[in-house]
Amino acid sequence: METNVSNALAEYIQNGMTIGLIGVGKFGLELREYLAARYELTFLLCDPPRLTDDSDELCDALREVWGNGMGGCDFSKIQTETFLPLEQVVKKADILLVQVPYTENGPWKTDGMLTADLLSLAEKAVSIINFSDFRVIAPDAIEYCLPPVW
Repeated sequence: METNVSNALAEYIQNGMTIGLIGVGKFGLELREYLAARYELTFLLCDPPRLTDDSDELCDALREVWGNGMGGCDFSKIQTETFLPLEQVVKKADILLVQVPYTENGPWKTDGMLTADLLSLAEKAVSIINFSDFRVIAPDAIEYCLPPVW
């Protein structure tokens, strides 16, 4: 993990937090491993395409939509029951770490996926660390979830 990423994370993450990982491809899994080795955290995983029951169908669909499957991650090695719907992750997380591909349409559209309405489901103040394209956060949610958003 690059130094700038680790320094940014160290400023915000503390032992005992619940981390919502939104996007659990290659980078998301590396991020989870990195954090788990340094902190005592609870992880809530969200990757909407992975809520499907058929891994072969999913990989084929993702290659068609995004051209690369799950960011180089071998989906078949991860059990789908470990993934939660986005609303459940937002409800329970202290921090949302977002690392999803930007898509304007399709079955797993990410354009504006984090809205103020969605973030209002959070049981406590939630912050976002966004490693994705800024457009995955709807304009109405930017002020709602500060700090930090980048």
